[in-house]
Amino acid sequence: IITNGAREGAFVTGLAIGETPKDVLIGNFHDLAGISSFRVGFVAAPPEQAKKIRAMKQALSICTAAPSQRAVILALGVEEGS
Repeated sequence: IITNGAREGAFVTGLAIGETPKDVLIGNFHDLAGISSFRVGFVAAPPEQAKKIRAMKQALSICTAAPSQRAVILALGVEEGS
């Protein structure tokens, strides 16, 4: 789940499922070379938890800006469309 940073990820996770379980990973992409100015984070969770978290995020916030998402994809070396 792409978020507007780890802080938003932790917030929506807390609202959706309570205390963050050990199998849920929340983080930022700030450390990637050349994208430190973009505010893009993520939540990685098992399918059932991810479904609840994603629904809460969609209800509470707008999407992370598309240029920021593309910058992360390029910085990670992921081919677009894959």
